[in-house]
Amino acid sequence: MKALCRTALWVTAALAMTSASWAKTQIALNLQPEVASGPVTLGDVARITSGEAGMVERLSAVRIGTAPLPGASRVVSLNSILLALRQHGLNPDLMEITPRGDITLTTHCNRILGAELLEKARELVLAALPYSPDAVQILAKNLPEEIVVDPGDVAVSVVVQPNEDFIGYTFLTFDITVNGQLKRRVSLHLQVSVTAEVAVAAGNIQRGQVLSAADVVFEPRDLATTGGPCVTSLDEIVGMRARVGFRQGQLLVARMLEAPPAVQRGDAVVLQAVAGCVLISAPAVAKQDGRVGDRILVRNQATGKELTARIIDKSTVRVDVRATPARLEGDAS
Repeated sequence: MKALCRTALWVTAALAMTSASWAKTQIALNLQPEVASGPVTLGDVARITSGEAGMVERLSAVRIGTAPLPGASRVVSLNSILLALRQHGLNPDLMEITPRGDITLTTHCNRILGAELLEKARELVLAALPYSPDAVQILAKNLPEEIVVDPGDVAVSVVVQPNEDFIGYTFLTFDITVNGQLKRRVSLHLQVSVTAEVAVAAGNIQRGQVLSAADVVFEPRDLATTGGPCVTSLDEIVGMRARVGFRQGQLLVARMLEAPPAVQRGDAVVLQAVAGCVLISAPAVAKQDGRVGDRILVRNQATGKELTARIIDKSTVRVDVRATPARLEGDAS
């Protein structure tokens, strides 16, 4: 009987000592931790202290869940944490756990604000356009609030469409890499407005009219709404010829203007033919309009024959090198 009593007292004392030791174990939970990708352990989300040897290591290794995708969140309930402790042979009732609440996990990530992409787009557009920044307005049609990618060394590059003029509707692609690997490709639709002084007709302009400074005035317009490259300086106008007629106040678009021909139909020209060191020339009349370098039809006044010649300047044309001086028979040399 005495032996039985001694055994009971020993067990009671051992339990008391164990309870006292575990009671010294404290788990301070972080209810909103940011964790790395992969498995999440209690040590990732709590500060653990204990008077029992090896207890901190045992508790820290208890797996309580898996990290969410970068930028996402996941709730781990307190009950699931207590269950995980019991499954590892640990009694949470003998530990001090504070605060007693659910944990919301988020994963380490890089966050790129949509405003950062817009600023990169603005820098690119302003560098490409020969206008004051104050004259350029850029609106994004589908700007994301933020883009979330994996942690690491982030780089952002811009892909520009071929022949992009950056006025009006513009489409840009941003390639986002992490540690050199492409992680996201973001498309951005921009509306670029540029206000500039452009030429409009000061009065009615006839087709074929050679323009002077008095024929135009300059007014502020949005280049995105003009329908083509506009004329923005007098140097682009004076001496040019209107390909079409313009009404007073109508915008002058560059493609509607042309340099006047060096030679016009009916002009008297000198027709030349070169054979080796011999140059033969004869008077001729242009049968077509043309600019320097164009080939036009001319009539040799001496022979009455018509042939094709290349315009050298406003008063000289030259026959093709395959032509022979014999064709200019009767010409003066």
